[in-house]
Amino acid sequence: MEPNYFRLTLSVAAGVFLGLLVFSLFSWFAAMLWLGAVTAHLDEIVGSVSSSSSSAPATISSNAQVSSDRAEINAGDRQNTKTGKRLRFLCDEWTRNASATPTQTTISGAGDACRRYQHYIDTGVVLK
Repeated sequence: MEPNYFRLTLSVAAGVFLGLLVFSLFSWFAAMLWLGAVTAHLDEIVGSVSSSSSSAPATISSNAQVSSDRAEINAGDRQNTKTGKRLRFLCDEWTRNASATPTQTTISGAGDACRRYQHYIDTGVVLK
């Protein structure tokens, strides 16, 4: 007896369809559980922030202290930090790639990486 290829094709297609449907439903369910956990955590954070409104002046003064600490660190010290070294490496790597393969992407990437490094050295703030 010869196999019926039409029935075999329909059976495989139905199995693939059902498998994708079950996977999609499982993924949707997992995403909803994760989203529920995230929103519950955010609600907890918002509740703790709104209940501690009396600590806002302390936060502002601590932010001012952080800004003054950043201003005290000079450019030479920033170059030797872990972040400074990482940003310098990225700038060098992009510049080397732009020299080897001068495309619009590598040239703009080198400019962005070196701009981020120089901004960090000048201000102590890492650009995103």
